[in-house]
Amino acid sequence: MGRKAFLLFFLYATATGGIAFPSQQKLSLDELTRQADTIVKGRVEDIRTQTSPDRSNMTTLVMIAVEDQWKGRKVSSVTVALAGGATGGIAQSVEGEPRFSKDERVIVFLKDRGQQYAVVGARQGKFAVTDDPAGKAEMVVDLTGNRQELKKFRAAVETAARP
Repeated sequence: MGRKAFLLFFLYATATGGIAFPSQQKLSLDELTRQADTIVKGRVEDIRTQTSPDRSNMTTLVMIAVEDQWKGRKVSSVTVALAGGATGGIAQSVEGEPRFSKDERVIVFLKDRGQQYAVVGARQGKFAVTDDPAGKAEMVVDLTGNRQELKKFRAAVETAARP
């Protein structure tokens, strides 16, 4: 394949999504904490998708009722904006964005974007909160399925948040 043909193929494949490049750097808990303006534990109350006026893009809005806050300006709820979504039988997926479900308990590391928040580190900045099988402690689960007690996780975040 000639250089010009390769360039045309590359441009076409990139523009149409035929080539994906990993663009997300792995972030430590310390880095997530430092980069976040706000860190909250809460429950997903509502999820809505809105379409841009020209109908070319979708944004999913995730409303989270705050149960506990570990960093940032005090809030009772947050709205997290995510690229992509599904509405009217059409779906738009964006690789790396976290997924949320109604009534899910979460801890999220957030960057303030005015009226809404973005998740720091994409999927890395969202953690599920579950009960341990014995029901004695809350557990935090990261995107790889690793689990640890909420108390230990919170202590690590609070240590990282110290100046």
